[in-house]
Amino acid sequence: MIHVIVNPAGAGGAASRAWMKVRAALREKKVPFKAHFSSPEHDIDALTRRVCEMYEKQHALGEKAPEAWADDELTLLVIGGDGTMNLLVNGITVFDRVRVGFIPCGSGNDLARSVGITKDAEKELETILKGEVCRTLDLGELVYGDCYDERDVELPEKKKNRLFNISCGIGFDAAVCWKVQTTPVKSLLNKLHLGKLSYIAIAVQEIFKTPRVPVTIAYDGEEKSFPQLMLAAFMNERYQGGGFMFAPEADPTDEKYDVCVGDGLSTADFFKIFPSAYNGGHVRFKGVSINRAHEVEVSAAQPMWVHTDGEVECKAKHVRLRFCAEKLRMLN
Repeated sequence: MIHVIVNPAGAGGAASRAWMKVRAALREKKVPFKAHFSSPEHDIDALTRRVCEMYEKQHALGEKAPEAWADDELTLLVIGGDGTMNLLVNGITVFDRVRVGFIPCGSGNDLARSVGITKDAEKELETILKGEVCRTLDLGELVYGDCYDERDVELPEKKKNRLFNISCGIGFDAAVCWKVQTTPVKSLLNKLHLGKLSYIAIAVQEIFKTPRVPVTIAYDGEEKSFPQLMLAAFMNERYQGGGFMFAPEADPTDEKYDVCVGDGLSTADFFKIFPSAYNGGHVRFKGVSINRAHEVEVSAAQPMWVHTDGEVECKAKHVRLRFCAEKLRMLN
């Protein structure tokens, strides 16, 4: 039995269209499935958590469990983008018994791009239905030391951990994600299949406003100071931001972050470096550095926006990054 997780409004309607194709293929192949749809009251993480809890409860009944919950492992087929996958991993409660198939249809699709999953729903479904775990991926974990809102007012009740697949970022890239997340422009551009333009347009605007902040980063305990940090991207995968190759050598199976830092960069430097980030050429410029570490700690002089897989919850001055003990078992 396959449990399909769908956000009907995802990617400007692209998720619903992909679901129609998947549903038709599953019915044609006579594959048993149960569909679960997110809603404003139950987002993907809450929906996934509920599915996992139902699986655990029903699986404990053994032979008495309904057919939809009787399998030894819970198979989730997820239709959406990088944000959907981020919410999914934050909702899974039984990683060792969950297998995930992914049909990408977001505006960025950096996870799919990094690991080689195509946007061909029928092709990916064929692979998923073989039921074989093709890859086991590391899951990053962000631990907030503090949380602040957009006015830099501390929010002590929001301190928590968050898992991610692709990357965590602090500074400029997170500020762009926040602006994209809170503007209606992205939704409109997604409907026109121009979702990437929202990131590029807002990035150009934000570079004139992003502060350069004194920051200390500890790589596996070894501290380095960055007096004018513009951004730091903690990469588990190679790509973020809709195709920018921030970490050309990142490996999502080695439990190491490739940390890309931009320090002491002027606005003119940004416009010179920005285009080269699509092919990883930014690493050759002065002011851009890459360090690798299993654990990373960040201390900033003032609150900075933080994102995980493009999803922003708050600003922070102190964060720690480590790897989750659990792995993401992928069927494609």
